[in-house]
Amino acid sequence: MDSPALPQMYSTQSSTSKVSTEATTGLGHIGLVSWFNLDFRHLARLLYQASLAEQQGSLSPRLQFLQESLQDTPSLEVYEQLYTTFLLLDDHDACYACTGAAISSIWASGQDFGRYDIWLSRTNFLLKRSAKASPLAVASLLGYKTLVELTGQGNLDLAAIPYTEQQHWAEKSGSVSLRLLHASTAAFCSFWAGDLTAAELLLTETLPLSRMANSSILATLLYNSCLGLCKVIKGDITHGVALLEGVVGHKAFSLMPLAVYLHLYTTYLYGLCLSDDRAKIEEVSNLIMLKTIPPCNYYHLACLHLCLGIAALRLGKPRKALLHTEIAEQRGKISGSPLIQPIAALIHSQALADLEEDAQALKHLSAWLPRWQKKGFALFAATGSLEMTAIYLSHNNFKMAARHLDIAQKSLPRGEQLMPLFRNEEFIQQIRVATNREKAPAYPVPTVEKNPIVAIQTLGNFCLTINYQQLYDREWKGRRLKQLLKAIIALGGTKVSLEKLSRLFWPDSDGDHALNNLKMALSRLRRVGSDDCTSPANWLVVKHRRVSLVQSICKIDALEFSRAMKKIDDSENEMSLQQTLALYKNDFLPNDEDPWICNYRNHLRKLFIEGVLRLASLRETDDAILLAFLEQARHSDPLNEGVYACLMEHYITTGFPAYALDIFHKAEKVISLHTGLQPGVSLQTLAAQAKKTQPYH
Repeated sequence: MDSPALPQMYSTQSSTSKVSTEATTGLGHIGLVSWFNLDFRHLARLLYQASLAEQQGSLSPRLQFLQESLQDTPSLEVYEQLYTTFLLLDDHDACYACTGAAISSIWASGQDFGRYDIWLSRTNFLLKRSAKASPLAVASLLGYKTLVELTGQGNLDLAAIPYTEQQHWAEKSGSVSLRLLHASTAAFCSFWAGDLTAAELLLTETLPLSRMANSSILATLLYNSCLGLCKVIKGDITHGVALLEGVVGHKAFSLMPLAVYLHLYTTYLYGLCLSDDRAKIEEVSNLIMLKTIPPCNYYHLACLHLCLGIAALRLGKPRKALLHTEIAEQRGKISGSPLIQPIAALIHSQALADLEEDAQALKHLSAWLPRWQKKGFALFAATGSLEMTAIYLSHNNFKMAARHLDIAQKSLPRGEQLMPLFRNEEFIQQIRVATNREKAPAYPVPTVEKNPIVAIQTLGNFCLTINYQQLYDREWKGRRLKQLLKAIIALGGTKVSLEKLSRLFWPDSDGDHALNNLKMALSRLRRVGSDDCTSPANWLVVKHRRVSLVQSICKIDALEFSRAMKKIDDSENEMSLQQTLALYKNDFLPNDEDPWICNYRNHLRKLFIEGVLRLASLRETDDAILLAFLEQARHSDPLNEGVYACLMEHYITTGFPAYALDIFHKAEKVISLHTGLQPGVSLQTLAAQAKKTQPYH
């Protein structure tokens, strides 16, 4: 695709001629138009002209912004400064571009999506003043707002709202690229909302735009990727995968911004997962891992594990699918994106069903159906209902099967056919045949196992749920009760000495007075979450001057992890070890600094890291799973040289010595900062080995 010709005043400049202020102003204007139109190839050419101005110290704020936007890892701090500058200059289009670029930068990093908040506020502020900006700027920023609603809020209904408005502004601006971008994103949202007819119609209507000369390469690739995805979802897997392969095989693909590169490759991987092409799945997975694991790109790494979970499910490996979904959920939480969880929840339920753990699958699906519907994931709700239909049919309970088949159909827009996600055509055919055959006597359906009455999350942020209701700070009636519960858990959860607890919390009181205070506090703790008219559950008991959390009705993640690790101490079962390590979502109460909490945190962290190193020694673990655990271990204990050594050895043996050296430099920096020492002999030796195996050696 040829870029528009530059005006004569720019195209005839020589590398030694003086670049006028008027010229740099014009470059800033044309560059911003190219940025809005996603034409980064043309923008790069313009910035070559701008480099002449930079040598003379006359780089304008717009050109500073454009240069920053083309960096591999743009700086949010720079965008903050430029945004303020543009506001002071009353440069509205540049404010719009700077805000969109900041949102894109956060998405590309795959980390801390909470940073979206300030830029979303600025987006809403600017859009209320759309009369002061060009239609091109407004259409562009509305697109980035959708990106925030989707990846930052995880809500399809919210994501679809700004795109309705963007279509108007994109057409008003005359931008072919933004019209294509609108069609791609709107179709993507329509897929997951179950409206495949609307998605297909939208893509068909905009097909001619993708062939126009003034459509940017990036917009065209995004469109073709979405078209391929549509065909894959509708069952035309061969044609769909061919389209997706054409996207990643485009000669300009490697020049795409990182976030777009990862998004398009992950979409391609999704198509491959449905085609069951094992060799290609492994090849593409390795490419994505190399772009996501070293920089800790948690969001895109979570997307990778979702795809690998789908592949495992399709290849008849439900246990492996479960593990991938757990890692995906964990990475999604770390990134701050709620978009991962609803997708992982469906794959998780399907894996449970394939393992014939029907009670667990029904419980999981029952909990998620209303959540999918609330967030606009109608196709997920329909698929979940079909999974429940299949489970009930397997027990000849035709009444419940028919009910959920009806729910599945009603979850979709009227007239849409049932298209179960991540399943083949035989799945839906078997359901149709089974529901039409003569009813047989109903066999007992497995009882849906009830959730524990008390669930306590401590690996990460603290959360207490009693009788399915989460307790918030206002319901605790003081901080001490919460800290008391944390202490009981940190001290083992069972048979914790009352004397020890009383000394921890009332060190200045005499023994009897401190014990009386503790007994009153335990009585109040037992009643947390219940009103005056309700008898509290007997989830906390005191016996022989010791307090225990009742295991039969309490589920405490930290204690479960600790018990599970002890059970596999003498076992070399790789899958059991993986599943146990997956329970360790984060460090124990990372925001608490009480000594007893720190001690238990260090104990659990040690168990986790020892488990990860042991997993690495087995040499049988899937690369993606092993690297995910090793990276988590590195972040949990950044001074553990054993973890760095495992990472370096893995990258060297798999043919990526440059990544091994990158790990070494990270270790060197962290260890030197905290201890003033250099990495040990083993890391130094591995670094030397990596240097020798690099291509130029």
